[in-house]
Amino acid sequence: MKKIGSELHSILLTDKSSKRFLIGVVFGFAFSISIILATIGIMDGFELSLKKSLKLSGGDITISSRKGFFPVNGELATELSDYGVEHFSGVIQTEGFLVGEDHSIGVLVVGVEPEKYQKITGLELNLSDDKIVIGSELQKRMDLKVGEYASIAFAQTNKEVQGLPELFDFEISNVVSHGLYQKDLRVVYVSLSTLQKILETDDRVNLLSLRVGPEGSVSSKEMTDKVEVVAKELSRILGHSYVVRPFWTEFDFILKAVKAEKVMIALVLQIVVIISIFNIIAFIIFLNEKKIQEIFLLRTLGMGGSKLKQMWNFMCFMIWFLSCVLAIVFVYIFDYLLQNLDIFKLPGDVYHLGVLKLEIGMIAYIGVFAGAFIWMFILSRLTLSRIIKRPILEALRQEFS
Repeated sequence: MKKIGSELHSILLTDKSSKRFLIGVVFGFAFSISIILATIGIMDGFELSLKKSLKLSGGDITISSRKGFFPVNGELATELSDYGVEHFSGVIQTEGFLVGEDHSIGVLVVGVEPEKYQKITGLELNLSDDKIVIGSELQKRMDLKVGEYASIAFAQTNKEVQGLPELFDFEISNVVSHGLYQKDLRVVYVSLSTLQKILETDDRVNLLSLRVGPEGSVSSKEMTDKVEVVAKELSRILGHSYVVRPFWTEFDFILKAVKAEKVMIALVLQIVVIISIFNIIAFIIFLNEKKIQEIFLLRTLGMGGSKLKQMWNFMCFMIWFLSCVLAIVFVYIFDYLLQNLDIFKLPGDVYHLGVLKLEIGMIAYIGVFAGAFIWMFILSRLTLSRIIKRPILEALRQEFS
């Protein structure tokens, strides 16, 4: 290989114009490959970030009763323990209004047990009877600061949701970020015992949050598959009385759309790769015409067609290899720009996430690189076969005519 590379350089890449053409071809091919990788990375990054945020705000699986509020301890806890679920906690979710000095905003008040909830979701909450934790976007919207007091308006009863609202004052102990715009704008955390007293629910809850995987596990495909299997099994065990939902159910339609679009866009962008491969073919033809005299001299000195073919194939392989390496560099540049330039920040109220991050797995890299190689191999093979089969005297006669 080293010998072929030195021969290729000494014969075909001696002048500046050929080298400049080669650099342009490599940059063009690398950029087209990086565009496909970045597209896949954006969609995978969106999916992974969305799942991480959803898991952070509710655990792996949530269970609710069709009859409303239900006790955590008892038959349900026994069935979960028998199945092998070790970490679960009761949660109350109810709607209210966070009242500020100038305006108010509708919020989802979530009553949790901080220590248990942290083991399930990984979300650290500093809560006590008279304190609340609010989302980062809510804190910006209401212009609130840690240590200040805010009022939450609840309905007086929970059974029929009747009665005049009643205001309760809380101290803001912390501000959290789920990474999901709607959650950060609408969620307020309160101590579970405090919310049970306000709503007069005794020791009952309307939601059960539980963890399936190890603590701190991310939402990988393996983890998602495991959660889905456990959710179906628990739904079968608990029966019709309970509704079992995986953490991504709320945004399932978006995730399905992203998967479908990722495949379609990746296929369409293959056209970009094919166009860049035509530049490689143009470069091969350019070198063949420009160096026809040198090639004729080598052929007369005994270089066979197989040797010449081997040289052309090596050049194509090196163009592909260098382009793949450069494409990885481009991907890192794109990722940095997406996360640091304001122009690339998304409106959270539309796309749910404010910042995108590229998430590209090894399979995606292998698939895109292999696809580019296959296209280049097919198209360059046709061109090289015509060049090699072309009589050298005919090409040389055309050169001097």
